[in-house]
Formats: sequence, structure tokens, C-alpha cells
Amino acid sequence: MEHKVAALNRMTILIPFIKYYLAQGHNLSTISALKDIPLEKLLDPSELLTSKVMNMAVVQMSSELKDQFLGFNIGWSMAHEQNGPFTELLRSSCSLSDTLSNIIRHFATESSAGSHQFSINAQFATISGHRNYDAKGIDLKQGDATFVGFFLGLIRARTTETWDSNKLLIHVTTPSVIPEDIIPKSCVVKTADNTVSIQFPSEWLMSKPFIREKITQDYISTISNYIFMFNPARTATIKEMATVAGMSEKELKSQLQNDDMTFSQLILSLKMNKAKELLLDSSNSIESIAFALNYISSANFCRAFKKYSGCTPLQYRQKNSTA
Repeated sequence: MEHKVAALNRMTILIPFIKYYLAQGHNLSTISALKDIPLEKLLDPSELLTSKVMNMAVVQMSSELKDQFLGFNIGWSMAHEQNGPFTELLRSSCSLSDTLSNIIRHFATESSAGSHQFSINAQFATISGHRNYDAKGIDLKQGDATFVGFFLGLIRARTTETWDSNKLLIHVTTPSVIPEDIIPKSCVVKTADNTVSIQFPSEWLMSKPFIREKITQDYISTISNYIFMFNPARTATIKEMATVAGMSEKELKSQLQNDDMTFSQLILSLKMNKAKELLLDSSNSIESIAFALNYISSANFCRAFKKYSGCTPLQYRQKNSTA
């Protein structure tokens, strides 16, 4: 677990509740539910809603942080910051109704809860989830809160002119995990079964069409952080790096085209810039740098570096040495 903690503390690409927990100065080694989770999953935003284990981790974190609203706030921030699961759908230009429908349709593959519905009648729209597993002995209140926070955050972000929290009706097993400063206490009802639901006026779905805003981000820096903090010797794929950058593969290709480069050129530039950084430290041998950057030999690395930079690695080191 210690090597996981060391890697995670260096990472900026984290599923929201882990990032928040680390930011408060806490150590993940204290979270028993995460001990057997592979590092790849802890670094993958899409894993946030995928397992009961993750929910159990949030429960323990909320207890240690003395933050009963942790689950809700995680869900709320995912919807507003457009990260975590369903990133592409959250950033789409679809109407609120279509976005909710699309997310619910895919939710079964992203959540430990079993069945989900989005229904609309003349007066109300309802989002609901029901677990189809035995929840006996498992504290799931933070999972419920994340579910509610995520969908309410999405609705709130898309209904800025019609939002009225007094018109909501929320069913959860533990009402105390829903913050009253966002949802009035009178609008939250305790339910005895394994169902969580959100009801709001169907007229909210008729709000002005959602206008997609371009998400500005330093995607190159994000990809670079992931590659060199996680496993620089591993071959990166465009599909994986798109997920890391919070884009679809098509969006990343389009972004690269706008920046007048291919994915191969991007990876090469990242490697060469990293090589320059490593060359400034004379304790790093040329051979070790070549190996770290996934070159089969130092000769291959030197040829690639000279072609890219116009000088050999040794010449670059001598020219830029501060000694």
C-alpha cells in the first residue's frame, strides 16, 4: 500500500474523493477498503461509481474527515466540473432530458446499484436507482448521497433560470447526508428500502437548450503528468490518453489536429522534453534515461534525441550544465 500512496500523492489525475481526501492532508493507507484495489483503478476517474468498495471507502473517509456531506459534495462537483464518469455526456450539447436519459441508460455499467430509471409525466420527472444486491451489513449512505449530488448538480447546472430547490423531492435511506443549504430539509424523505430517487418539475426540462462551452484545459500537461508519474516506459495509446485528458478519442484527435500535430508527435515531444529535464541531472546516465523512456537501446535514444533537438544528449547536457 505504501508504494500506492507515494504514487498517488504525486498524481493530479485522481478520482474526486481520493483527490479531496489527500488534499486534506490524510494518508490513503488508513482506508482499509482500498488496500486491494489496483493502482490503475485508483487513478481512473471512471471507477468512482463502479463498486461497493469505493462506497465503503468514502464512508470511512467521511468519518475520518468528520464530513457527513462528503458523498454529496463529490457528486455535485463531478456534475459541475464535468469530471469522473460520463465526462463526454456531461460536456455534450444535448438537452437536459437527453443527457439524463443517456446517463441513466449507461449507469448500470458505472454503478454498484442495479436498476435505474428516468421517467417523465405531465407534472414531474423522476430519476431513481434500486440496488439488486444484498446490501446487508454495508453502509451505503454515502453512495446514495453521491448519486443524489451528481444528478442534482447536473440538473442545477442546466436549469439556471428555473431551478427552485423547494420544488424537489428526494428519497434516500439517510436524509442527514444531504446538505440543507442546497436542499431544504422538508424536501428530503427517508426511505426504508434500497431505493434512492429524485423528483423535479418536468417543466424544467423545457429550459433553454444547453449551450456547450469549450472546456479549456492543458491536456498536454495532463497527459504528460500521467505518463511520467505512473509508468513512463509503458506504451501509451490514444484511447487511454483521451480518457486521462477527460475527452473522447475523437475529441483528442480533433484537438491534436487543431494544434497541428499527430498523437505520435505529441508522445515524442513529451519524451524529448522529459529527456531534457533528466539530462540536467548528471547523476542520470544516458542508458538509464533511454530505458526510462522506453527506448530499446541508448543508441536509438541518442539518434531520436539528435533528430528532434539538433544535438546529442551529451552535447545538450554539456551545453546546459549549471556546474
